[in-house]
Amino acid sequence: MKTINRNNKIYYIYIFLSILCPLVMGVYYLIGIACLEAIMSEAISAIIAIVLGILAISEYDRPRKPIIPWISIGFWLSWLPVLPVMMISKWGFQVWLQAKLIAFITMEAFAIILVIISIQMLVRLKLKRKS
Repeated sequence: MKTINRNNKIYYIYIFLSILCPLVMGVYYLIGIACLEAIMSEAISAIIAIVLGILAISEYDRPRKPIIPWISIGFWLSWLPVLPVMMISKWGFQVWLQAKLIAFITMEAFAIILVIISIQMLVRLKLKRKS
């Protein structure tokens, strides 16, 4: 089994944050801020992100072009505009603005952080390939 070295730590942080988001939505659901659809959409995105993270780890040692970080960046960037549309269509604009905004901000923050981490994965992979 591989040990976690400094270069691969970013991949494990990516996977950890992908798991953390549906858990946070579950807590929000218990206190009445989020709905089941939010938990399910975040669980689906977490499963996709975990698969992308595992594939990115396996891609790190291979001498081919970095594809998985690009897919991850595209996935999270496409997720950003989908979230408000889903939430506003479910609750309506007034309820979303008054009561559900904290769940939206949390989901968007996770997506933005994961985009940044995906970019870091891509940069590290490109730097490794150059050396």
